[in-house]
Amino acid sequence: MIRLDTIKQKIPLEYIEINDSLFEAKSLNDNNKLTYHLKRDSFKPIGISYIQYDEHYLILEYSAKVLKEHYPDLLTYDNIELVLSVLDDAQILHIKIDDFLRSNCLIVDNTKNINIKGLNSKLVNNPIDCVNMLSMIPKPNKYIVYSHTSNHNQGIEIDKRLARGSRRLIGYGKRVELERNNDMILNYIEPEQFTDVFRFEARTKTFKQTRDYFGISDVSLRSILNAPKKPVKIYFDDFTKRIKDIKVDYLSGTMKYIQYQKYIAIKSILEQHHYNIDSVKAWALTNRFTTKKELSRFIKPYEEVKITLDSNITNNDVKEYKALIKEMSYQLSN
Repeated sequence: MIRLDTIKQKIPLEYIEINDSLFEAKSLNDNNKLTYHLKRDSFKPIGISYIQYDEHYLILEYSAKVLKEHYPDLLTYDNIELVLSVLDDAQILHIKIDDFLRSNCLIVDNTKNINIKGLNSKLVNNPIDCVNMLSMIPKPNKYIVYSHTSNHNQGIEIDKRLARGSRRLIGYGKRVELERNNDMILNYIEPEQFTDVFRFEARTKTFKQTRDYFGISDVSLRSILNAPKKPVKIYFDDFTKRIKDIKVDYLSGTMKYIQYQKYIAIKSILEQHHYNIDSVKAWALTNRFTTKKELSRFIKPYEEVKITLDSNITNNDVKEYKALIKEMSYQLSN
């Protein structure tokens, strides 16, 4: 089943009955035509993040939070009609479900929750373990990875550079994300139910991406909700395809995943700075090995090696990680 979170949709105005009294003219679009936005004092239901229209189309952005207590289910073909009920009840607009489903989508987040406790693993027991495991996977070409493992931010951003633009897969501990943002959805759900949830999100942001990664011929909401493919699995499988290259470096007792001489050099510098990344940053800037603008790119290999050193990986661990990636891929396909 396809599950979605954020959706940005472009709906022909002829499909909609709009309550004009709730909107006000606010700006000119690229064609020098007025656009109309929901008034600041108008009620905007939870989960509805953006509503705007001009003389031809209405742009509507919404998320699974419109489901309130059913938010964990995410948006599916079976519950998508609730989005219209929310807009109807708020007297903002009315649209028939068939017209809604045949309207095109500009942005789509394909989302899947992984239950960490349901994984067959002794090594991954919480979101930070998930982030560390994914951070240790050898990166294929054209990938940039940013990981966060603090108490307030437990996630990973995996960006792939494309011929035009990029695509992003993110994974994060859902409970920490909700509590950090003090999200309004917490009025309807208990954060504890997300304690063991690691969420993956894959966004398509062009018509071509949506068609290619969902495996469909058009970008209507109906086609997306019934799509044969899942971008979240495609992105994940592409990033983790080099999991087979993970192996233990017997000389150092840690995992080797970058060219050996570079690995040893970075490890030596980390030792000189007592494995303190902030100290390495200050040393690199003082000696002009990098600039503030390029610092994040320079320091990334040091962060990756430190994660590896902290992990104390064994041969049995490597086997379990490989099996775990396979299991997570399977869950993302369901």
